[in-house]
Amino acid sequence: MEARKKGEAKSSIETGEDLLSIILSDPLYSEDFEKTLDDLLILFLAGNETIKISSTNTTCYLTLVPDAKAKFLAEVSPVIEKAGSNLVDDLTTDEVEHFDFARYCWYEAMRLEPPAPGSISNSFCKPVTLGGITFDTDIGFSVNF
Repeated sequence: MEARKKGEAKSSIETGEDLLSIILSDPLYSEDFEKTLDDLLILFLAGNETIKISSTNTTCYLTLVPDAKAKFLAEVSPVIEKAGSNLVDDLTTDEVEHFDFARYCWYEAMRLEPPAPGSISNSFCKPVTLGGITFDTDIGFSVNF
């Protein structure tokens, strides 16, 4: 991370618009290595958990609707079979982008059971008025997704 920040190491992505480059260009992270590392770890760990939950839910819902499962498999199976045993190298993003029905199934599972249905309680550091409602510093609130 330090080498990337100093410009000694380059992004492996041609445009330089990878996540680490974007984060390191933000003034919030420019001088705080620990904060940068903490936030990146949280992002990846939370993202990993979200993907596990949403994938499991999608699979479970597909088992309950045989017609949807058959349509899902008809869309996905030929591409997976074409890639063979080496999915990491042979399954491209371009091919996966055409999984329209699979994406719709995932969206529906996310709608029915979102992995994070609400947020952690928050509070303001100074009184704030929004839409005629004043939030004092001792009043907590949460945002439901």
